[in-house]
Amino acid sequence: MKTRSFLIATTALTVFASAAAAETNYIYGNLGYTNYDADEVDLDQFEITGAYEGSVNGFTYGVAFDNDSTEVEDQSLNLDTTTLSLGYDITPDFTVLGMYRRESLDDDTMKTTVLGGEYRFNDFTFGLSGVQFDMGTDLSGAFAFAEYDNGPMNAYLSYTALDQDDIGDVDIAEIGASYETDLFEISASYEDFDIGELGSMDITSLSGKYYFNDFRILAGYTKLGGMDDDDLNIYKVGGGYKVAENTWLDAHIGKVDSDEDDLDFVGLELTYELGDRKLRTVEYIPSYFDINADLPLIREIR
Repeated sequence: MKTRSFLIATTALTVFASAAAAETNYIYGNLGYTNYDADEVDLDQFEITGAYEGSVNGFTYGVAFDNDSTEVEDQSLNLDTTTLSLGYDITPDFTVLGMYRRESLDDDTMKTTVLGGEYRFNDFTFGLSGVQFDMGTDLSGAFAFAEYDNGPMNAYLSYTALDQDDIGDVDIAEIGASYETDLFEISASYEDFDIGELGSMDITSLSGKYYFNDFRILAGYTKLGGMDDDDLNIYKVGGGYKVAENTWLDAHIGKVDSDEDDLDFVGLELTYELGDRKLRTVEYIPSYFDINADLPLIREIR
């Protein structure tokens, strides 16, 4: 398995070196800061994210990184993620692909290896892959997704079935949809984690954006349920200014509401995004640390 992961990473980097002749599919960059405040805790979250995907001579290759650093009093947590991906078009509509992802949460490291394929038909894309999560013990299985994208509207469904001797079957299901025009964007998603003997949790997200001139208004709601019977509700509103083409500076305020404590937060982020990924598996494959996708690692700190 280590040899296979090394070959995927090495091949992806080799193809990346020929980027001068490549077509750029996707570029993303984000710098963010959020301060969370409660009666007895003041928490700072810093995040930097970058991603690139290009295509050349039938190959599609990508690299992405994310650093999420959270500090509270004398404690700190760092979540670092690096992803390498490589695909090859067997036909114009069928692509075989491999992906390697490394996630480090302080002393815990998760390595994810994916091998599979994607088939495109009109506005639909279907994918099926074998996936292995390695964090000392292997958690392996299959990942499948279906996506519909006609430009303004996107809808998707994904399912991951894994097995591990110590905790049993692990099932992750996600469904989502979005609609985008020059005036507004709306999106919704639901993700369910059934983690064998460890229990289950779910994440529900709703968000919207309204554009006028070079400004936009933002609103979002996220609910994390099933975590020790303590639901978390996250509310966020804000606004942004278009500082350059495809580049937005956004500010937001919000509240994390739980049965135990409430947190107020304020944040600022600078985002650049151009295009879209061709390898949709990279977009939808679940992360081992997805539980922290909408929170600054609060559960680990508490």
